[in-house]
Amino acid sequence: MRPGLFPRGMARLPRKLIITIVYMYCLLLVYRLQDAHQKNALAAARVDAKLAAHYERLHLKSLLGALLYVPKRNFTWCIMPKVASTSWALALLQLEGYGEEDLQETGEPPQVALRNLLRPVQPDQMNATVQPSLKFLFVRHPLERVVSAYRNKLEDSFAYHDGEHFYRTYGRSIVQGFRQRKKFKILLDAGDDPGDGDDYRREPTFEEFVDYLLGTEVVDYDEHWKPMWLQCHVCDLEYDYIIKYEAFQEESEYFLRLLKERKHVPESFDLRWENKGGTDKGATLEYLSKISEHKRWLLYAKYQEDFSLFGYTMEGYTEAIPPELSMHTNDLH
Repeated sequence: MRPGLFPRGMARLPRKLIITIVYMYCLLLVYRLQDAHQKNALAAARVDAKLAAHYERLHLKSLLGALLYVPKRNFTWCIMPKVASTSWALALLQLEGYGEEDLQETGEPPQVALRNLLRPVQPDQMNATVQPSLKFLFVRHPLERVVSAYRNKLEDSFAYHDGEHFYRTYGRSIVQGFRQRKKFKILLDAGDDPGDGDDYRREPTFEEFVDYLLGTEVVDYDEHWKPMWLQCHVCDLEYDYIIKYEAFQEESEYFLRLLKERKHVPESFDLRWENKGGTDKGATLEYLSKISEHKRWLLYAKYQEDFSLFGYTMEGYTEAIPPELSMHTNDLH
């Protein structure tokens, strides 16, 4: 035994006793380590459970963000911007006794006024409110919705009441990040007037907007161009009715009859189609002609789930499938 390994008094003890003491000491040390490990594991488990509950609550809050639960009517509408949302918001406001004069006084968009009028559902109330209610949403061809969003929110910042907001939030940074400045610099060096073409306009062009979409994760999209499946969390909620914008008049009439028969709304409930015909297939094709076939298919890839889940295709919106996409994409047509 090396000198100094144990206290001096222990050196005079019998070897077996020393070994027994060392053994007991080691057992005590191992027990303390196990006890500390167990406590740490229990603490970690509690932290993990709290984190899981925290993230679950965040997920539910995100899910509920686009949902509008109307308790008096026992139905839930997922607000989908650029898909008849103004029409339904106005109709539901009137149903709740909120007139056009009230809307003019506040200056709020109908969708915002409706959200403010109805109390939001808390995550812990979801199973007792949203889940058993009648749930519905409206969908639209993904490319038409993208073009409609661009025309209404970004193309002309002076045309609509919220144009300046969208320019400051998105338009300006899109121009800074995706506009080619070389031509502009050459003209300045030559002393020529840069003019007022697409290369020098204040707002982003449609192609610049598409470049922004292609370079941005869909989870970071604004609700006006976020994929519909993601906006309304169709993988988390089982919707009772999905109504297509392309057959809005016919399908809405059927849906209204059903709501009245089931006493969700009174017989007097009426729906006016606002903003009808703003962006149709013809207008969409006109804007799509400003980008390459390759970018059209890259844009398709961003919204592929919308195409698949809601039964839309690229037929009539583009030509042949690029080879680099055909190997990785199924059922494009």
